[in-house]
Amino acid sequence: MKLIRPSLLLLASLGACACGNEDHPERSALHATRIEVAAPAADAAWRAPETEVLERHPVQFAIRLTKDMPTPGYEVKVVLELGESGTIVARIDQIAPAGVASPQVMTPKTVRFALGSLQPGAYNLELHARFGTSGDYVKEQVVAVTAK
Repeated sequence: MKLIRPSLLLLASLGACACGNEDHPERSALHATRIEVAAPAADAAWRAPETEVLERHPVQFAIRLTKDMPTPGYEVKVVLELGESGTIVARIDQIAPAGVASPQVMTPKTVRFALGSLQPGAYNLELHARFGTSGDYVKEQVVAVTAK
């Protein structure tokens, strides 16, 4: 697993890797081997993207994003689903710690979005969030991802 902080580019080359593709060269063409993540706007709720690659066959990707929570100790649960036309929808439950009645101090929370393997192409990671485990999700942000 590799984490790369410069938020715009992660390269994971399988060129000389002994991954078993010698017998099946078509496999590497079906799955991306690197991703690029567009930098969010300066005022975006979710920021500081980090990309992660798990060097498996096929290569697996994840993105880590940070958001300020109203108090320390928030639990975050994420469910991802692949939508239409390259849209990946993240439904995010932001659960306050027990016994905290009101916001105390904004605290950064880093959340991992496991994308899995991707085919080459453009994707939009839509971040839909809510506080608690009931109620409507609100679309907070879209993160552009390019898989190559």
